[in-house]
Amino acid sequence: MNLRSETRKVQSDFATYCRTGQSLDIPGTRKDRLPQYRKLVFNVVMDALETSYPIAVDFLEGKVWDNLVHRFFSEHKCTSWQVWNIAGEFHEYFRHHEIADKLNMPILNELLEFEWAETQMYNMKDEPIPEFRPFGDFLDDIPVFNPEFRIFRFQFPVHLMRPEVAISQKGEFFVLLFRDPKDGRIHFMDLSTWWVWVIEQIMVYSRSLQQVMLTANSLLGKSVDNNLLHQSIDFLKILNRKNFLLGFKKERHLN
Repeated sequence: MNLRSETRKVQSDFATYCRTGQSLDIPGTRKDRLPQYRKLVFNVVMDALETSYPIAVDFLEGKVWDNLVHRFFSEHKCTSWQVWNIAGEFHEYFRHHEIADKLNMPILNELLEFEWAETQMYNMKDEPIPEFRPFGDFLDDIPVFNPEFRIFRFQFPVHLMRPEVAISQKGEFFVLLFRDPKDGRIHFMDLSTWWVWVIEQIMVYSRSLQQVMLTANSLLGKSVDNNLLHQSIDFLKILNRKNFLLGFKKERHLN
């Protein structure tokens, strides 16, 4: 249903007032009651952000966090109709305005990204699950992974330790996030560069672990000994127990 221009203006003015507190003449409202609506809307936004970013809230001083939320609330015109997705708009706003640099806290970009990813993945649409057999050979069959996952590369180990400790541990870190197909919980695992490469080879190129090892020898010049082979098999078994490796499909032999 199309709204009349007068109705749209009332809605827009009311939204502007709720965000900024700027006094406006809005038909059908009482100025003595308008602050209650603004407070109500602000509390909804604050609650959504603190639910999505509990570690960041705890890491930052109370005044710093409150000022960030007030600035976001007054300056940013939210477009999402889903309350949980306001946290995503906050993350974009935070990066766009380079707030981490202004606070001299570069770790905040990755901390917010990590915490937002958990909320986003929990609420994401279901991905189609590929066909698989629940049992197979970890070496010769092709593993089938849970499609609801993301791999992040961080400079700070925000997934391993508190930010006040992680801030002094700058390096290269990889983390796997995925949604449990059984209960919807979000799990994360610390990954080495090797494990990232193994997952990529299996997921993108549909290779068995045996094929991955052969590729490592020819492409990377990496010597694959029995120790690395057994570690890789154990790694796939861990992924299987955690419901990231769902099952297997037979290797396709090309003529």
